[in-house]
Amino acid sequence: MEAAAKIGLHEWAENAHGITAKLALLLFILHIVGALRHQFLLKEAVIERMLPLRPLSPLIGSALI
Repeated sequence: MEAAAKIGLHEWAENAHGITAKLALLLFILHIVGALRHQFLLKEAVIERMLPLRPLSPLIGSALI
């Protein structure tokens, strides 16, 4: 493989990696925001169900965050 082709492939892979990392971070943040929305706005005990210690009240589960 020629040096120019290797550089082009490297740049493409580097860009793809950066886009994938940003997308993963965005999805992670959206996941956290969704869990907080369910916990505090919709008053569902989502965080309590995620904790290993059960049963806890939703207030205690929220305080442990």
